[in-house]
Amino acid sequence: QYHSGSLSNQTIITGDTFHFNDQWAMQSVVSTSFLSSETWSSAGKVTSQNSADGVVSPTVSLMYKPTSKITAYATWANSVEQSDQAPTSTTNPVLTVTNSGQFLAPYHDQEYEVGVKYAVTPALLATFALFDMTRPFASAVVSPTNSTVETFEVVGTQRNKGAEFFLQGNVYTDLTVFGGISYIDARLINTGVAVTD
Repeated sequence: QYHSGSLSNQTIITGDTFHFNDQWAMQSVVSTSFLSSETWSSAGKVTSQNSADGVVSPTVSLMYKPTSKITAYATWANSVEQSDQAPTSTTNPVLTVTNSGQFLAPYHDQEYEVGVKYAVTPALLATFALFDMTRPFASAVVSPTNSTVETFEVVGTQRNKGAEFFLQGNVYTDLTVFGGISYIDARLINTGVAVTD
């Protein structure tokens, strides 16, 4: 039976901002990730291994500054993250998980965001943004040939659309307060099951 597991994640981040003029600029950031996961049985035998070495995750932002107090931006990001881990048991005692305790292959996420930052005063910054994020969605699927086993696997996409508003301000020289509110419309899509979508 599944006993334990480990995750490892190292990332190298490089980036730069290029100013076309006083109003337009582009910022690019590249993250290079080295991910690995491993699980063992109670007897110490390796039951699963996954790794992704040198995976590049780019982020590109185009920024426009019409006045000294306002900055508008549009961002696209494609990132990699550790995946979900298969459950070790099911709520149905008749079923067995074929990949119990195993980590799936690393996920690739994508995000689009547009926003505006407004310097209300030199000590107070307001930010409003709209975003659209997608990531793989995993769930247990019963085998079509054997109704007593199920496999934990990617079955669709989780899509999060929303808006956020934040305020950041200096209360004292050494004290900054940050807070805000977010609205998220989270949906599952392309799962192949209408009731799940």
